[in-house]
Amino acid sequence: MVNITDKTQCSGCTACQQACAHNAISMQRDEHGHVYPHVDTSACINCGLCDKVCPFLHKDKFSNDTLSPITVHAVYNKDDEVRQRSTSGGVFTLLAKYVISNGGVVFAARFNENFSIIHDSFDNMGDIDAYRGSKYAQSNLGDTFIQIKRELKQRPVLFVGTPCQVAGLKSFLGKDYDNLFTCDFICMGISSQAMWKDYLKIYWSGHTINRIFFKDKRNGWHKWRMLINYDDSKEYLTLGLQDPFFFTYLKHFSYRPSCFECPFRHCHRVSDITIADCWGIDKIHPDFDDNKGCTTFITHSKKGEEILENIKRNLFQIDYDINDVIFYNPYIQKPISQPDLYEFFNDEYTKYGFEKAYKSVVGENRNRKCSFLTKLIKLFLKKK
Repeated sequence: MVNITDKTQCSGCTACQQACAHNAISMQRDEHGHVYPHVDTSACINCGLCDKVCPFLHKDKFSNDTLSPITVHAVYNKDDEVRQRSTSGGVFTLLAKYVISNGGVVFAARFNENFSIIHDSFDNMGDIDAYRGSKYAQSNLGDTFIQIKRELKQRPVLFVGTPCQVAGLKSFLGKDYDNLFTCDFICMGISSQAMWKDYLKIYWSGHTINRIFFKDKRNGWHKWRMLINYDDSKEYLTLGLQDPFFFTYLKHFSYRPSCFECPFRHCHRVSDITIADCWGIDKIHPDFDDNKGCTTFITHSKKGEEILENIKRNLFQIDYDINDVIFYNPYIQKPISQPDLYEFFNDEYTKYGFEKAYKSVVGENRNRKCSFLTKLIKLFLKKK
């Protein structure tokens, strides 16, 4: 029976919940808004399946350090319009098109009508715009794994998610499928969806949101901004650190505890493909960077190579070194350090809500910086 006593050992992947045939497991929020499995002991028959499918209990299956990524490339879509509507190089569109053109279906994250983040499916390229662009709170998977298992009996499936979600899916399925393609990304961490909903309620209540794009590139890929289109053609365009929600994400305050001890953060992954912003391309291959967005594309399997081979005619592509990926995007394998104010922020959130927690941590950050600068000035004057 699943029993989470250490929250660093659960990513909320929902594999246990979706595997339970007796509906004895539900995902419930803790005081910080992160979801964890809760077992109804009256319905549980102690079959042990939930433990069997938990990727945290079988970490060795999801890392093989004797293997190296098969190929590493820097790529971007030849269609500039698609690239402009994408977070980085517009690769997701081509992955989806390949699977759908072969009669398949794609599962990925999108906003619902209330701008909550959910995993959903589509098999028509006309629907893809809703799935483009990175989202920075944990998606609600619902019964996605169950749906995928059903779909795999009849057609190809592409699943795009965080490394822990891919691990959860693979563990849930329990075997490899030739027609399953998985794609993860270099993940810094994931925020509580409850905090995201609180942010929308506090700062956007009374407005009609039409579109949210976390990384708008009108000023260039290197100078991305958070964009919200709202009301009658109005725009909210701001630096990430100037937005309350994105600030808590970029400073790691809103992450799940498991993000700081993630066992799926490494170069050797069970996904077929890993994608990410190709940070550093302007330093390593400046001629390849036009500031419109570039993707790091890593294949880990023959299926990953198969997709790359079939979409490369629509890509500009060069070879890239995994060591350059690690240097400029270290969170492919480097653990996230828990910030000093993490507990403070989450305690404030529990007591007073998101807005007070955000303002408190900003104020505390400012006070610490001022204190540090004061000490430096005094030290400098003393030497004088």
